[in-house]
Amino acid sequence: MASATIGKAAVSIGRKLVVNAQNFQNGISRGVSTAGDRVKRTGRKISNFQKAINRENKVQDQLEVKEARDSQRQELEIFREAKKVAAPVTNIVKKVLKKPLEALWQLVLAWALDNLPTIIKEVRTFIKKIRLFVGTVNAAIRQTGSVFKQLFNITKALVQNIKELDFRDRSGRVEEEKNKLFIEANKVGEKIDILKSIWGKDEKELDEMLAALDAEKEGEKLADAWKGDSERGDTGVDVSPTETVTGDPAGAISTMDGDFTKRLKKRIRNAESNGDYSAMWSGALAGFPRAGEDITKMTINQVHDLQTDYLAYQTSIGRTEKSAAMGAYQMLMIKEVATNMGLDPATTKFDKATQDLMANAWLNKAGYQEYAKGKMSPEEFNDRLAVQFASLKKTSGVGEYDDQSINSAYDSVLPMLQQGQGEAKQEQVEGKAAQQTAPSPPPSSTTTTTTQNTGDASNVTSSSATPTNSGIQITKQLTPKDFNTTDTSVPSPIIKTSGYKTPSRPSHAGIDFAPPHGTRGWYCALSVSGKVTYLDYGSGYGNYCIIESQGVDFLFAHLEQYGPGIKRGAHYKAGMPIGEVGHTGRSTGTHLHFEVRPIGAGGGSGINPGPYVKFLRFIQYKRTSTSNNTNISGTAAERSESVSESAASNRTNESNNVITNTVEVLKQTFIKT
Repeated sequence: MASATIGKAAVSIGRKLVVNAQNFQNGISRGVSTAGDRVKRTGRKISNFQKAINRENKVQDQLEVKEARDSQRQELEIFREAKKVAAPVTNIVKKVLKKPLEALWQLVLAWALDNLPTIIKEVRTFIKKIRLFVGTVNAAIRQTGSVFKQLFNITKALVQNIKELDFRDRSGRVEEEKNKLFIEANKVGEKIDILKSIWGKDEKELDEMLAALDAEKEGEKLADAWKGDSERGDTGVDVSPTETVTGDPAGAISTMDGDFTKRLKKRIRNAESNGDYSAMWSGALAGFPRAGEDITKMTINQVHDLQTDYLAYQTSIGRTEKSAAMGAYQMLMIKEVATNMGLDPATTKFDKATQDLMANAWLNKAGYQEYAKGKMSPEEFNDRLAVQFASLKKTSGVGEYDDQSINSAYDSVLPMLQQGQGEAKQEQVEGKAAQQTAPSPPPSSTTTTTTQNTGDASNVTSSSATPTNSGIQITKQLTPKDFNTTDTSVPSPIIKTSGYKTPSRPSHAGIDFAPPHGTRGWYCALSVSGKVTYLDYGSGYGNYCIIESQGVDFLFAHLEQYGPGIKRGAHYKAGMPIGEVGHTGRSTGTHLHFEVRPIGAGGGSGINPGPYVKFLRFIQYKRTSTSNNTNISGTAAERSESVSESAASNRTNESNNVITNTVEVLKQTFIKT
């Protein structure tokens, strides 16, 4: 019974639970349906709102477009109205100004056409000025570097002198380096002068200056080559042209005049110019005004000037690759090489003999001496010759300059060099033996005179050959009656070439005297005594000396070297050689610039030296050594003065004056610098 009751109760409860679950499910379904309806209604509202917004935006865009069109229409109407107003005014202006403007334009066009050559020339001239300015600045910078290098060389020379206890510079190395420094500094001054004068030059002068600058660049390149390959790391050859030929060209290179060397030079001549000693580089001869001149009749200086003119002509016709090779060997740098060989460019003719002699310098540069000694192979010597002579092929079969349009190698001397090395060596040995056994030249029989200490022109010369108190033996002397003339027909070694403040040279403060042919070895002197007050080097005066005498200062400029005993503060005895007439400073040739000033006055305060020429003398002399009575030439006078002193006395003096002498050398060197 009980279990039946429980079962009924459980069934009843289960039914109630089912009914309640169904009711709960129905409630949830109705809630979800209601929420979905609400979401749909909200979405429809949002969509309607968006459509309204889009419609409003479209209306706004249409309004903006309409406003823009209206604005453009208004602006166009304003422009049209303005144009209607401006048109009459423009027509009036055109009618009034049209013809004058057309006339002005026609005038400008006519002027331009009429002056077109001038305009082109001015533009071309301006471009050349810029080129010259830039090139000169670069050259000045390079030259300044050379000045500093030379200062360093002076320091090295001083150190070397100190090592050798040579406190008086008997070796001359310090003086030599100082002279080189003065030359380099003078070149810098010349470049500055060019910079100052560029803008006032005409086109012809600019062409000449550009040609000179081009020639200088080419010369620098060649000079670098002449310095020797050893400076660039190749120590196989230590023979330079200056070492081989400076001082005594005829003797030093006489070992190169054998049959083999003659055959070699002939082969080179034929390759370079077909053996024509008067040949000029043919690349630009057509149209060159001086093409027909005979260079074998010119001096070396004249050939140098011709080369400069030839380069200027090539520049004027627009050539970029230029050359001015001259002679049978087609030489460049003629003047420099001749000077290194001891030849006087002012008097030496560039004839057959000179060209053959100078060719030896190029052979030596290529290494002839080492080749003849067997220290250089024929192949290497051949390649070095090809560098010096563009027509020769290298061992490889091509020329050194074949890549340049102005040169082409077509001949080879290699077989000759391979077969003739032994012959060259034998010629060198025989040549040196001949030099060593050559007899000495006989003594000169020139009549000598001595100078007396007097200012009287009539008592200056004497037939006595006795040396003066200073050990100077005068061999030849010129008095004013000999040289104080401008007449070139007068048979005098020296004449007057320029007067005091002439119309053509109103600022020339002195009188110039010069040997007509640039002859060296003449010294200036005074017939009265005085005091040496100043010695120096100036970019204009070169080496110059001032002597106080007769109540004035006498100035002697462009001296090549000073005479023995000429030192600052020294007493000057009448007749002593003051200095060799030279070509230092800004000088167009070998001459003496003789100037007279009030005592202690500077440049520009000159007195007319005419009345004082009576005290001037020109002499040639010999120095008589007090130790062995041998005659020593004036060009070596300063060295002979030191040599003639007692060695024992020198050692004693040097040990007591080491510091004083060293300081004095340093002061003199760097104060002058």
